[in-house]
Amino acid sequence: IIIPGYVAVLSGKLEDASGWQVLVGPKEASGIPKYLKEIWK
Repeated sequence: IIIPGYVAVLSGKLEDASGWQVLVGPKEASGIPKYLKEIWK
């Protein structure tokens, strides 16, 4: 799962609770589409 950078402090708890790998993306959620285009080449 990719979460916005503003909530990066939640990444550890999210990972523990869900068992999913948590990636911290750009500060705002609106930047996630661009982030995905850059990391999935």
